[in-house]
Amino acid sequence: MTRWGAGRQGVLGRHAATGAGGAVVAFFGLMLLFFGVLAGHQWQVSRGWDETTAVVDGVVVGVREPAWYDNGSGSVEIRYVVGGAEYRFETDRDPGDYFFRVNDILPVEYAVARPERGRAVWAVEAARDDLRFWGGLTGLCAVLGVASGVAWLVGRRRVSRR
Repeated sequence: MTRWGAGRQGVLGRHAATGAGGAVVAFFGLMLLFFGVLAGHQWQVSRGWDETTAVVDGVVVGVREPAWYDNGSGSVEIRYVVGGAEYRFETDRDPGDYFFRVNDILPVEYAVARPERGRAVWAVEAARDDLRFWGGLTGLCAVLGVASGVAWLVGRRRVSRR
């Protein structure tokens, strides 16, 4: 190889090691943050309550279609009765396995001491499944971010020795 080609290659390699390596580390850092927030939300939704709970049947009484700018499936209003009193809450229309319609019956978990605090049982189960997925992606980005960070640091050290 000629002297001119070797010099050019060294300069290009030096800039690539410092610029592109830092961008890869930053990318995995942002993905770690993004997926970590999603995993954290699913963890919060999937946790059991510290209170005594019971399960009762709830009925879908209303459907709200998504707005034109929303990519979701909309939401449903669910009514459930505890001790003769009626309570309602709103949740996503699509739990992943089924698309809810008016008059559908589904299990509702509520706090015995505060029956107005209710949630759909399937929402908790779906969050547990999603937690595995988002947690796995978060872990993968963490591993790839650490590996690319180590490679970037090793590359910078080699360039600084020249």
